[in-house]
Amino acid sequence: MKKIFILSSFLIVSCSSFKNISKVPQIDKTEKIAVLPFVNNSETPLSGLKAKNMVENELYYKKFNLSTFEEMKGSDSFSEKDVYEAIISLKNKVRYVFYGYVNEWRYKAGVDAEPAVSITINLYDIKNEKVIWSASGSKNMSSYNSTGLTAQKLIKKLMSPIR
Repeated sequence: MKKIFILSSFLIVSCSSFKNISKVPQIDKTEKIAVLPFVNNSETPLSGLKAKNMVENELYYKKFNLSTFEEMKGSDSFSEKDVYEAIISLKNKVRYVFYGYVNEWRYKAGVDAEPAVSITINLYDIKNEKVIWSASGSKNMSSYNSTGLTAQKLIKKLMSPIR
């Protein structure tokens, strides 16, 4: 019995996650929405663009009116300054902007090499000039999974209240 408890505790901890989600605003799906490349604070190249694509996919799936702009495509070196400038450039083009931060996107060191991902997602209301929703979370999974799958599951969970 003790072995079963230890084994089940290990499995629960090995696929742990943390999330913090603010109160969800009502969003009109007909309003135009842009998703910016995420600021990549991790050491893994292109993580910010990968997170952006996953958030866009989740919004497409939920049938939001997404707008894509040539200036939103680019390198992985999207910074806080770039976020600010992009929001200003989108002022009369969209109503909402999703942006965020990739804080971790890697495989943990060690024999198991578990994938670990940590992301923050913000929703900015351009009309009212403020962040109206924010979610942050971390997730790691067993070594049989990829960082991409781990990130997709985390983003899906973080964005689940957005309808």
